[in-house]
Amino acid sequence: MGLKIAHFLARLVWRALYFTKYVGADNMPEGGAVLCANHTSLADPFFILFRAKIGEFPYTIAKKELFQNKILAKFLTWAHVFPVDRGKADLRAIRKSLEVLRAGHKLLIFPEGRRVDAPTGDEDAKSGAAMFAHKVGVPIVPIYMTARRKLPFRRVTVVYGEPIYLDFGGGKPTQEMYTREMDSVMDKVRELGIKRGKGYDT
Repeated sequence: MGLKIAHFLARLVWRALYFTKYVGADNMPEGGAVLCANHTSLADPFFILFRAKIGEFPYTIAKKELFQNKILAKFLTWAHVFPVDRGKADLRAIRKSLEVLRAGHKLLIFPEGRRVDAPTGDEDAKSGAAMFAHKVGVPIVPIYMTARRKLPFRRVTVVYGEPIYLDFGGGKPTQEMYTREMDSVMDKVRELGIKRGKGYDT
């Protein structure tokens, strides 16, 4: 009960700080899915998290450095965030990601791998999201979030695109194929922003 009250209060505070509009939320499929969004702020995961019910939090991968503070690490763990060592192939994070998806949960990933204020389309999208989705057989949901949120009390739009089901024709995908699919996913994310008339420079 205490956890539900904490979540309710945290959501109230968050929505007071950011006036958030959600568009296309009915595109979210049932069961496991990889959620891929643009990344411009440390606050990004919470726009997705605080829309979900307490038992349906998406899991989020975050750099391990955020877990060095014990208090912050405890909060992140409560919010279903788990660490990844970005300097190497982190097998523990890979196993955790696949485990989450196989259990029917959502996994939130920022394929750009870092915060990008104004993407031009030239950034290399990390291929992990496509690999996870393919191995487990779940869709990828592109998500656009209003960029450049320097201060609270701003209007934020979160747009959910239609699920993308990867099809490699029955063959074994290469790293290059995964990367190409992720570049296409990020193109979809940018298109969602353009269609909303907001773009990445809002």
